Amino acid sequence: MFVQLIRLAVGASAVGALLGAAYALYAREWVAAMFAGLGAVLFFGITRQLWTTRNVPAGDTADEHDPFRRLTGKTLIAVLLGGFVAGTVVSVIGDLLVPSDGAGLGRALLGFGLYGFTAAGISIAARRAGVDFSRIKGNFPESGTLLRALAAVVPLLLFSYGTIWILYHPISLGWPEFVQSMLLDNDAFVMVFDGPMNVAISTLGAVALVVLAPVVEEIFFRGYLLHRWALTWGIEASVVATTVVFASLHADPLGATLFGFAMAIFYIKTRSLELVILCHVLNNLVAYLLGIVFTAIEGPNATYTVADFRQEWWIAAICLGLALPWAVRFVRRNWPDERWSMPYPGNLGVHGVQEYS
Repeated sequence: MFVQLIRLAVGASAVGALLGAAYALYAREWVAAMFAGLGAVLFFGITRQLWTTRNVPAGDTADEHDPFRRLTGKTLIAVLLGGFVAGTVVSVIGDLLVPSDGAGLGRALLGFGLYGFTAAGISIAARRAGVDFSRIKGNFPESGTLLRALAAVVPLLLFSYGTIWILYHPISLGWPEFVQSMLLDNDAFVMVFDGPMNVAISTLGAVALVVLAPVVEEIFFRGYLLHRWALTWGIEASVVATTVVFASLHADPLGATLFGFAMAIFYIKTRSLELVILCHVLNNLVAYLLGIVFTAIEGPNATYTVADFRQEWWIAAICLGLALPWAVRFVRRNWPDERWSMPYPGNLGVHGVQEYS
């Protein structure tokens, strides 16, 4: 019992360190970000030493030569944390080269450092472990399957907006500066047309948000980490654990929890990483286009304030009213169990995306 409490405390500290790193990066507090990142590395290292890895039973279908036995969870988490450090360094360099004026170059380059390092790191680690990425990727889905999955992005977006208001409205009453910085000041993600430099910087931010983030996050969380932790703890625990880590690194943790869960289910059932990447691209693209619409209507110098955010309670209520029935039904129908198999290795299975509606 005592050891379990220690593990729980260390795990909670690790998540807290990751949250601190994510906020510090987002708020441009670079020194704090570096210390939070180092703290996360330390706590995850301790957690790895304390946590007992589940042994695969003799009758388990997992191949004893499964390359995910060599691609450890510690390696994957270290790559992710290294990505945060790399993103910090690249962002600092960007702000030093071009002081923030309009859209900040540092924040626009953050995604390139973070996702570039993460992509390179998991590629090298997976190659050394002997993982065949073509089996991770799977086949491109049939048009009907793809359209049904893409349609699910609509309620996921509605749920995300509604839960953002529920989460941040109480915080805004006591800490409005945090909400403004963490949630509302997304200057690198909205196109600024005031001069060629701002257009270039805004374009970099858009590419990072709409292209790099969906591709690298889905490859990392659903392609590799989900497989590794399924081998360690089983499919159910892996879906939950990867979803929690994924959600903790986003500004809308409640919406990201449902989104991450849905992407894990889609991937396991369709065996198509391309499908979940396209869903993620559509999700981020819609969010980005909404920012463009706001800029076009209000002007490039308009500011979305905490007061504006608080007044949109009725929009949040409508979004939740439309999304909650779908979310409850989706989770109840698609909670994973140990009878499922992972795309790599495992049987092809008989599940289809038509079961997700």
